[in-house]
Amino acid sequence: MAPSDDFLGVPGYWTLEDLARSGQVVMFECSHCTHTKILDIPALARKHGPQTRVNFFKRNMPCPRCGKTGMA
Repeated sequence: MAPSDDFLGVPGYWTLEDLARSGQVVMFECSHCTHTKILDIPALARKHGPQTRVNFFKRNMPCPRCGKTGMA
């Protein structure tokens, strides 16, 4: 798998359920303003569904500070 398919150090094909089971703490870092935040994986799974692949968030998660999408 290409590194660009990774999401914060985990394989992009993992689901939110896989990520929650792993017990990893996941940190969001905005590629625009460098704001960082620990992600609430259970809350994301409730909102988007546990079978949502984590690579979806690499492209689509908005920054809570600047509102732009894209992660570092």
